[in-house]
Amino acid sequence: FSHNRLEVDEDLDVAARGTWRADADSLLEYPFPVGPFTLTPFAGLRYTWYEEDLFERRNEDRFGFTHGATLAMQAWRVWDVSGGLFDLDGLRHVVYPEITFRNTIGVELEPDELVQYDPVDAFDDVQVVELRARNLLQTVRQRDTGPAIENIVDLDARTAYFPNAGRDHGGDPWSDLELDLIVRFSDALQMAADAELDWYGKGLEVANYAVGYVPSRAFQA
Repeated sequence: FSHNRLEVDEDLDVAARGTWRADADSLLEYPFPVGPFTLTPFAGLRYTWYEEDLFERRNEDRFGFTHGATLAMQAWRVWDVSGGLFDLDGLRHVVYPEITFRNTIGVELEPDELVQYDPVDAFDDVQVVELRARNLLQTVRQRDTGPAIENIVDLDARTAYFPNAGRDHGGDPWSDLELDLIVRFSDALQMAADAELDWYGKGLEVANYAVGYVPSRAFQA
């Protein structure tokens, strides 16, 4: 339950907007094994009340019903290696591939009828197939409390396919390929990066990276 405000630069000569909003989003899911996979069907109902919409109509209601399923699994392999740049004590590769079909229907109060304060206001009918693969490289690190498993490389890759691309994604069937990477060389040194790659000739649209050096609690960079 919130009161949202949108302040616009005064040079644009557009009045500020504000409205009260109540949003309730519920989801029921039930995972069960199917051979080496886990299948998780889900269904949910979302209700949102707006004090007013973009056209100043009062007490607007928005409903949406979401249903679908996620199919996921986990696979891994272990190598007996040691030393090197990461000071390895054994190496394990774990991969979590996942595919989700999601369909939202029944949304009659559409985003272009609302002031867009945040992602809640973008909720709309959509049909999408989400693809994700998370890869982990793990080793054993010695701690004061004993040996512990540490993720030295964590790479998450995501994209989505829109069967009704003309309605849901501006005509492009595929979304960008999104990548998130964390590399932990040691307890003191690690790197984080993220990127978005366009499938339709625009190339790399987003790329960020950061390096952290934390030799002690007294010094962090």
